[in-house]
Amino acid sequence: MLFTVEVIPAEMVALGLLLAFVMTGILTPEQAFAGFASDTVMMILGLLIMTSAIARTGVMGGVARWLQIATKGRKLLFITLLLVSVAALSSFMSNTAVTALFVPVVIAVTRRMGMPVHSILLPVAFASILAGSMTLIGTSTNLVVSGLMQSGGLAPLDMFEMSPVGAILMLLGVPYLIFLAPRLLPSRSRDATMEEVIRAGQYLTEVRVQKESPLVGKTLREARFGEQHDLNVLSVIRESGEQTAGRANTKLRSGDVLLVEGPHDAILKVKDQSGLEIKAEAKLAEVPPENGENRLSKDDDRVVEALVLPGSTLLHQTLKRARFRERYGVIALGIRVMGKTCSARSVRCP
Repeated sequence: MLFTVEVIPAEMVALGLLLAFVMTGILTPEQAFAGFASDTVMMILGLLIMTSAIARTGVMGGVARWLQIATKGRKLLFITLLLVSVAALSSFMSNTAVTALFVPVVIAVTRRMGMPVHSILLPVAFASILAGSMTLIGTSTNLVVSGLMQSGGLAPLDMFEMSPVGAILMLLGVPYLIFLAPRLLPSRSRDATMEEVIRAGQYLTEVRVQKESPLVGKTLREARFGEQHDLNVLSVIRESGEQTAGRANTKLRSGDVLLVEGPHDAILKVKDQSGLEIKAEAKLAEVPPENGENRLSKDDDRVVEALVLPGSTLLHQTLKRARFRERYGVIALGIRVMGKTCSARSVRCP
């Protein structure tokens, strides 16, 4: 019941049941923890470590680039190479882990090729399931069954004992997934465009209060800043460098920089407000020209959101220490940590 409703994480339910069996005397401590010494458990752990190593070394990024270059925009060839690659890897790795590895690859390549993502993800999942019956380590279920057979006095499964059946399933199933499955899947509404994704989120930026602004001398409550601009003021940075929280009684001064959070449209409207300017745009305008021409034009400005992945060189460093702006040529406006948005000035990537 608890596994079904998912109110409590599955691992906590499993450990709780194990503890309950020991406390009620149904199992002895030796019986309860015998599974942790199982060869099957160690094999599954090894497969997970290998899969994690592949993800952290950036191999899948290379796979995505190879698929895009090799297929040259040909959708049928892309689907064929993708499903064959998934099936081949799933034969010798955990099929669940392989599917998880290929999800970002599929999303990235299909978006560049203008293909609907939902028509590819389901065939990928089924290709990995079919390949799981090729070898003993294709899926953790095979390993568990082999371990139970051995504990019951039977001979364990050989590495390729299921391969004849698995090969037939793959030879019939993969062509079906390539040619028929995408046509039989129900059509859905189009995928959201990048512009719609950007507009749907909450973003962070810095707004400077100019001398002629009517906000000078008023508190945030008196100026009704949040109500008027649909922006949440997180903090106020004085010209002296002093930073204070954006409380309702904070009085605004000329030259103050407001760290604000809000939707994409509300941030863009700040440019039309008298006495306010987006600080990032002011900095870009001050970049010295190169060969008599501005290095950055209006069309070069982009607001993007980036995710810090496991294994990144940015982990446990401040942006200043990592020389983020110098290395990547972009300005970090803010960082969202555990659902909370904060200033990018001194936050470490956890």
